[in-house]
Amino acid sequence: MTDIVNDLRALLGPGGVLEGDDVTSRMIHVRRQDPISAKCIARPASTEEVAAVLKRCNEIGRAHVWTPVTFL
Repeated sequence: MTDIVNDLRALLGPGGVLEGDDVTSRMIHVRRQDPISAKCIARPASTEEVAAVLKRCNEIGRAHVWTPVTFL
């Protein structure tokens, strides 16, 4: 099985993937205070990176959750 974290790092570069405490310290939703249990969080910086992440996840059959959160 491929390591999705390494794949995402290769696609997104430094700072493009959060892991460990950077993931588990975040909550699922403001109204649901359960910690996130994902292996990592991808942080694409462009539409091209979003497309690359989704393409890779689909190629290897990995589940992904898309959220339209934008911090302006």
